[in-house]
Amino acid sequence: MVEFYLAQAPDLARIVEIYNQSIPTRLATADLTPVTVDQKKD
Repeated sequence: MVEFYLAQAPDLARIVEIYNQSIPTRLATADLTPVTVDQKKD
């Protein structure tokens, strides 16, 4: 069974890491360069 929960501040670094993995293929984002945790804090 898969459990879902709302992301919390401590999860942000891992979320950004996963997001940045999608940038080279540009299949899921239009970003061309990796983003930082500070850019995504808001």
